[in-house]
Amino acid sequence: MQQKNNFITVSIIVPIYNTEKYLEECLKSIVTQSYPYLEIICVNNGSTDKSSEIIEKFAKNDRRIVVINQENKGLSAARNVGTDKARGEYIMYVDADDFIEVNAVEVMLKNILTHKTDFVIESIWNYDDEKQMRVEREDRYFTLTWLGPNFNNRPIKIEELLFKLYNLPVMAWGKLYNAKFLKESGVKFPEGLIYEDNLFFTELFFKAKTFSIDRRQLYNYRINVKKSITRDTGKKYNHMIIIMKKMEEVLKKQPVYDAVKESFMHYKIQHLMRSLVFVNPKYEFKYFYEIKNDKVRLQVFEY
Repeated sequence: MQQKNNFITVSIIVPIYNTEKYLEECLKSIVTQSYPYLEIICVNNGSTDKSSEIIEKFAKNDRRIVVINQENKGLSAARNVGTDKARGEYIMYVDADDFIEVNAVEVMLKNILTHKTDFVIESIWNYDDEKQMRVEREDRYFTLTWLGPNFNNRPIKIEELLFKLYNLPVMAWGKLYNAKFLKESGVKFPEGLIYEDNLFFTELFFKAKTFSIDRRQLYNYRINVKKSITRDTGKKYNHMIIIMKKMEEVLKKQPVYDAVKESFMHYKIQHLMRSLVFVNPKYEFKYFYEIKNDKVRLQVFEY
């Protein structure tokens, strides 16, 4: 365990690829955290814009920043490298086009230390990039409002939410992880695939004993971002199918598979259909055909 001056160190991993428009705001929100004992790992994933210059400017003025430069191997590879290099007792992921509230680390660290859980999930702000403002809307998925007050201020056993597993936000960001738990779990982000968070969360969830939640909105997730990877998946049009198959393989190995099967099927259908929106038109028919011919017959096609 890495400590500085007897204080716990939190490693924040920021994967970066051509995000010059947002990177300064992201890094500023991290270096100005109310909790100062940080290791800030910037993984520059082969950026060709001015991201490198912005990283170096921040690193020059803040010794807590560790810079890793590598060729573009994708988001998963960048997170995996950052995780392997992290020396902190706790780990957080922040995407380079998002930003966090000034007290995010302090609040989440207090939560995870108090409840002694494997990870803590925070509530999320939707930040509209076009309107340049937070979106005030009831988003039960991000705000965790579907979880009743009986889940507040205590460790939650994974068995308590098996039937609602996929009501929980699966994103890697918006959480604080116990580094020892995370590394010993052996769970990695699947490299070469998009929609990686779905598989990562599924594997990690079943490695955990307990987690906790914090209802304060501490992470700002930027929506309506131009050139977002979720707008056009290109040749990766079928990656959602691949990810869902891998998730099902993980679930089938669990003794509680029967308990989560129905929840997963609803989640699978919903996300396969939703991802159609982001498929390049020239791949739409191929994608729909591959969904229809999935070995696990989706009931939606039987109606």
